[in-house]
Amino acid sequence: MLFWIILLYSSSLGIQAKQANPISISGFKQEDWKFDSLGCKGLRSILSNKLILNKEKIIGRTKEEVEFLLGAPNSISSNKMIEFYFLNSGPQCIYVDKNGYDSLEVSKLMLVYNKDSLKSLSTIIP
Repeated sequence: MLFWIILLYSSSLGIQAKQANPISISGFKQEDWKFDSLGCKGLRSILSNKLILNKEKIIGRTKEEVEFLLGAPNSISSNKMIEFYFLNSGPQCIYVDKNGYDSLEVSKLMLVYNKDSLKSLSTIIP
């Protein structure tokens, strides 16, 4: 029982630490970005422009800080150094087959990490 209490307490401290210095971008609606988790509603496409225009506020931040802002990525490279977020409607909005998403037909936000900090941020438009 004591183990679970300590675990819950330490987990809540981690959450507070992430919120101590959050990434703040004027006009970026984090709740809309997370609500449109697959890009199917068209919100991410609009919001991605705010991210690109303010990338100096994101570059150099830790993966945890960026994921706190954007939520979990839609896909991750095999070396775990590149994360992708869907920006617009595509096959992921219709179905997911056994091999995953058709990543060639969907605009994406690409984040490249160097160890644990963000190195670059760009969009991929097919």
